[in-house]
Formats: sequence, structure tokens, C-alpha cells
Amino acid sequence: MAWQAADRVPVPSPARPQLVTAAAVILIALGALQALAGMVFLFVSPQQLADFASMENVRIEPLAKGIGFFILVVGSLGVIAGILVLRRSGAGRILAIVVASIGLVGGIGNVSHGYAPGLVTLGLYAFVVYVLFAHAAAFRGTRRG
Repeated sequence: MAWQAADRVPVPSPARPQLVTAAAVILIALGALQALAGMVFLFVSPQQLADFASMENVRIEPLAKGIGFFILVVGSLGVIAGILVLRRSGAGRILAIVVASIGLVGGIGNVSHGYAPGLVTLGLYAFVVYVLFAHAAAFRGTRRG
């Protein structure tokens, strides 16, 4: 609630749309899962990586560590963006759109390679992007985050 200086009566701030809340929760959940997956890639032993996947004469350990770091960063940014969206921060909305767009690209890549659960990821990130564009007015005039 904001206070008016003239008569000291609380003025309620407009409510956050439920779809914006849902998009923020989805971002936080997907970001947390991505960060967890990134940490797995970073901390798994080279032997376990070799058992998991090998590519001819290519050492997979540095590749997995780089991918793990990228996934960890994107997942962490997803959690931060979700929290900022909950606070209706305009900058958080932009960050969330960027993170969700990266997720869309990853979902498209997964689906194009026949990974069926990638379709769920694609749908969730598409929902987040849609909501953040459709409810842009919910982020106007707020100075939080």
C-alpha cells in the first residue's frame, strides 16, 4: 500500500494479475531445475561423464563443464527474474523475457532432436513470454526491485 501525503489515507496498489504470478512461479521452478542440472554437470566426475556420453575422440569433460556453467547461470537468472516479476519490476520483466526466450530456443532444439519432454519446456516458456507481453501494463508505474 502506498500512502498519500495529503490526507494520510492508504491507497491500495493495483493487484498483480494471476497469470503474472503463474508466469513468475513457472520461471522460478524452471530456473531452479536448470540451476540444479547445471550443478550436476559441473560437479560430476570425468569418469561418470564418459559413461554418460562420449563423442569419438572429443574429451567431453570441458564441454560438459562449460555447458553446466551456462545452464547454471541461465537457471539462476531465471530464479532472479521470477522473483523480480513477482515484485512487478519492469527490469525483471525484460530479464524474464530474455531468459524465457533462451528457454524457447532450448525447447525448440530439444523438440527438433526428438526429445519429447522438450515440448513441455517449450510450452511453459511460450506461456511465460505471452503473459509478460500481454500483461505489460501490470509492470507500469511500479518502482519495486
